[in-house]
Amino acid sequence: MAMLAPLHPGGILKNDVLPDLGLGVTEAAAQLGVSRETLSRVLNGRRAISADMAIRLETWIDGPTAETWLRLQAKYDIWVKRKEFKLSNRNCSMAGLGWRLCGAFCFSGVD
Repeated sequence: MAMLAPLHPGGILKNDVLPDLGLGVTEAAAQLGVSRETLSRVLNGRRAISADMAIRLETWIDGPTAETWLRLQAKYDIWVKRKEFKLSNRNCSMAGLGWRLCGAFCFSGVD
């Protein structure tokens, strides 16, 4: 059974937090002390929630802690990397030798 992708934490901000606060991107960015472009990238899943952004969010809204925002981001990032890893190893001739060998020889997505 295929797992559904976890929602990027920016999607939570975009779909739940900003509408509940009645704010647009420009006003929310100003309140957070970040550029509109930076917040827009987070909201659209093109930029990760950094530790700095997580702390800003924690102090801005009465809700999730910075650690919660970072856990959500980590869960999303790990899901994406696992998907990339599975795709890159789909045709790996060494896959039957175990994850260590296959990963060492076949995984090319290491940062």
